Amino acid sequence: MDKKKKIFYFSSTHWDREWYQSFQGFRYRLVKVMDGILDAMKNQEDFKIFHLDGQSIVLEDYAEIKPKNAQELTEYIKNGRIKVGPWYVMPDEFNLSGESLIRNLMLGHEVSKKWGAESAWKFGYICDIFGHIAQMPQIFTGFDINHSYQCRGYHTCSTPYFIWKSPDGSEVINIHISNNGAYGEYARRVLERPFGEEPYTLDEIKDRTKAYMDYLLTTSELPVYIVSDGIDHSPLHTDTGKYIEFIKEILPDFEVYHCDLRDAGVYLEQYRDELPVVEGELNISAKWFDSMQLIPNTVSSYYTIKKANDICQNKLEKIVEPMVAFSAMSGNPMEREYVKVAYKHLIQNHPHDSICGCSIDRVHKDMEYRFSQTEELCDELLADYMYSEARPYLNGKDKDTHGILTLFNPLPYDIDRVITVDINMKADYPEQFAEPLCGYELINNFRICDYEGNEIPYQVVDIKRGMTRRIIEHHCETVDVHRVTFKAHLPASGMCEYRIVPSKEFTRYLSHLNSGVDYMENSKIRVKINPNGTLCIYDKLNDRTYDNQLCLVDDGEIGDGWSHCNPRNDRAVMSAFGGCNVEKIESGCSRCVFRITKKFMVPEKMEFSATGKTRSDAYKEYTAVFEVGLNEDAEYVDVKLTVDNNVCDHRLRLAVPTYTEGDKYFAGQAFYCCERNVDIDYSTQNWYEPEVHEKAMNGIMGKRRADGTGLAFVSAEGLHECASFDDDYKTLYATLIRSFKKTVTTNGEVGGQIQGEHEFNFRLVPLNSDISYADLVRQQDIMGVGLISAYAEVEADSKTKAPVSSFKLSGDDILLSVIKCAEREDNAYIVRMFNASDKDSVATLEFADSVKEAVETNMNEEVLAYNNTELDGNKVKLNIAPWHISTVMVKF
Repeated sequence: MDKKKKIFYFSSTHWDREWYQSFQGFRYRLVKVMDGILDAMKNQEDFKIFHLDGQSIVLEDYAEIKPKNAQELTEYIKNGRIKVGPWYVMPDEFNLSGESLIRNLMLGHEVSKKWGAESAWKFGYICDIFGHIAQMPQIFTGFDINHSYQCRGYHTCSTPYFIWKSPDGSEVINIHISNNGAYGEYARRVLERPFGEEPYTLDEIKDRTKAYMDYLLTTSELPVYIVSDGIDHSPLHTDTGKYIEFIKEILPDFEVYHCDLRDAGVYLEQYRDELPVVEGELNISAKWFDSMQLIPNTVSSYYTIKKANDICQNKLEKIVEPMVAFSAMSGNPMEREYVKVAYKHLIQNHPHDSICGCSIDRVHKDMEYRFSQTEELCDELLADYMYSEARPYLNGKDKDTHGILTLFNPLPYDIDRVITVDINMKADYPEQFAEPLCGYELINNFRICDYEGNEIPYQVVDIKRGMTRRIIEHHCETVDVHRVTFKAHLPASGMCEYRIVPSKEFTRYLSHLNSGVDYMENSKIRVKINPNGTLCIYDKLNDRTYDNQLCLVDDGEIGDGWSHCNPRNDRAVMSAFGGCNVEKIESGCSRCVFRITKKFMVPEKMEFSATGKTRSDAYKEYTAVFEVGLNEDAEYVDVKLTVDNNVCDHRLRLAVPTYTEGDKYFAGQAFYCCERNVDIDYSTQNWYEPEVHEKAMNGIMGKRRADGTGLAFVSAEGLHECASFDDDYKTLYATLIRSFKKTVTTNGEVGGQIQGEHEFNFRLVPLNSDISYADLVRQQDIMGVGLISAYAEVEADSKTKAPVSSFKLSGDDILLSVIKCAEREDNAYIVRMFNASDKDSVATLEFADSVKEAVETNMNEEVLAYNNTELDGNKVKLNIAPWHISTVMVKF
């Protein structure tokens, strides 16, 4: 066993694609840096290796300007002197879905190979990400990456090396940057001098290197040390060879390598048994002055881009990828390159300084364009699919035609739920009636029937006449839109049809969900509206009450895209005091909705003066409109909140009192649900960066009692910051808006204030022991998918098709990450799923056709040496360990 004393010198740069400059501004600098790298590779044979910050997108960015240098760059990548990947871009972890992280790594591997690498750099390089999810080691090992290099989020370890362990047991050896430094520590402590000053001479650098090595040898008890010279946007250090000679001269009994950082990770394997084990998320704030801060509040910056990203992720992962796979399975393949282009636009918005909302306004403006490209591509694919799969457009219509409402459920399980859908009926609909009978408002008279002919009660929510509907391409028609609500059965990953039949008899459905002037209830929940506009939710099944819901809390903000900060002289405004306007806007057989309008006075901005910072004494009326709905048989209350954000420099939060004892609450993140302490660790008050209440979530948070009862909050889009307080009500908070004006290197900009109207959709879910975290994720998935429908007229004697499913996934706590076409194999499909619990579970994959082959792959879709799948006709079964992510390739 080789246990010599070794120093690994690691040459790199940390490249933010956009941040305090736009992409084009940073690329202007990138081209110069890349030119310098190629020059060193050509003229300094002793310069052995350079790392491009764990990313591969920089290759494309450079080659677009210097295509003539692409071949030379490829040769250096091919011979291993320039290391690229494993990422396409260095992402954030807490703001993104697990599938986005996987696709980022897949794209990084693909681009690396295109540029000559035998494989992407097999190292988990996450030097500047603002904290780390618990499942990151499992994602890395899913790409055969067994070592990582991390800076933020963990500062309390006595050694720079530890085993980082995921909830499923996956492990990587992690190199943690010194507790009193940062990535590129050697450059920061030894080489870097303030801008405008003369650089250090070589003699000065030698002396400074001696002092640095004296310090470095105190940081680890193991005879292994990392010297890193890559800092933000830094060029290659042309005198690196001299620096290495200095180190050899200073420490003659050490072996010093100009290395691939992966060599250091591999060398540390022999010390595995001596390394401490750290489990779960790395989300600890910075203890010492020189430590890299965690910067936790980026998850609440720029709600608009967080929401746009979640919408795009939901469309790609939950709708478009499954849809394209089902289309191919049926023999009608769609052009999958559109999906790849959409993903590329999306992932280009995932660099940590971009998606975190801590860049200048120009960056976030550029992001809006990329999001729009992703969403438009998804929408075009979906429109094409629904036009192809739904009934064909019928010309020559007459009064005997019926309508077919086609519903598409891309999720892999059957869903029985109340839906609200627009039915685009022809303007001269044959049967109409009016209420009262003297005819004040005409309503189309029709029945809704399922495929067996059973009549489905419904309620008409809205009517809009003379509307233009685009059928396909430039073809349009004028329709009368009837928005209706009814309870539907949606087959797993499939289509169903409901027949719309003109009726000569009145189609009134007089039964209503039980409701009054201030309450509504079904068999499971009773919702009462308090005089101040808050809700009292009574869980009838478990005899639990959750009062004072929907209170908004607004406080001051003097922070920026990185950090929330209240002024010392702050005033918090609560919406729960004073009156409100209450309207019942929907009441029928399947659903009841109240609209609650709250108007309260909020300081219009922060006053920044020479004497201090305080919220203005001038107030503006702030309007919040809650639409609170309850469906028949629903186990939750759904809420749509619309606010007009007409004030500046403030933070708006939703309080969720849980009335639930216990010292833990839970919050979801990619592939995991973590438990956190209800309150912060007050001993961190003397740290450089004390712990704050605000933490990351994936839109799901909640609190349970010992018997499993409690309350959860579920949102599908945009909300990623939660907080917990040990107050009398055991309140959780969801941050809705942070409005700030400070952006890096500017005198203040307007974008971070996110003025204007914003919409938030969420559910409040009373819990019991039968409702698992997986159940909450399924609710979130349904919210994220929304309702996908098409309507066409058919001949009256045509048959209504029975529901069909292309795929079904079952198993206790088994959740789908994606079903998609395989990337590198024709006529093959990938199913990625995970066990969202701490117990073993069996997953069953059921397809419409018999399966010829089913094998397990890693996350990069490479077949594994083992295969635990069990094949039985059209079903595939496999055991999935607690919190494990499994990927299966299927062929028919």
